[in-house]
Amino acid sequence: MKIALTGHTSGIGKEFAELLKHEELKCFSRTNGYSIDNKEQRNKIILESKECDVFINNAFSDENPWAQTELLFDLWQEWRGLEKRIIVISSSNTHRWEKIMHGTRGIQYRTAKQSLENAAEQLWNESDWPLINIVAPTLMKIERTKHLKFGHHMDPKDLSEAIKKIIYERGHQTRKLIFNWWPNEQGK
Repeated sequence: MKIALTGHTSGIGKEFAELLKHEELKCFSRTNGYSIDNKEQRNKIILESKECDVFINNAFSDENPWAQTELLFDLWQEWRGLEKRIIVISSSNTHRWEKIMHGTRGIQYRTAKQSLENAAEQLWNESDWPLINIVAPTLMKIERTKHLKFGHHMDPKDLSEAIKKIIYERGHQTRKLIFNWWPNEQGK
């Protein structure tokens, strides 16, 4: 199985890369010269992923919040009709409002992830292949969010295991996987 992964050097992408290290894995991030921020860079990522069976669209860009959705459209155009799989990493915060999602940055992030999911759902109906899966994790236990004390933080290893199961499932048994963990009365 050949797998492409964006955003592999930190956060949940780092856990994906660790779990999938025994696969033929092609990783793309700013640290190794790739960015999803502009069309030229996205085209380079797609070109270098053409032999892959699965593409995990994980990287999010603060500079261009729509880049992840643009990458989905560009990749889907290239892979249309091919028996491949695209897994888009969204956020369960698109399905509810949390105290942590406030201000311009929070609204922009939430709106960009909603756009990503809407695009994926529209593309499901355009062709049978590639398969598209949406995975929407809750707040993750990663460096970027460790300062947030609200609610439960999901272990990235648990998310990585769920993604690995999706990679190897036949057909579309799982179209959308949302992890919603609500805090108890004490906010834990």
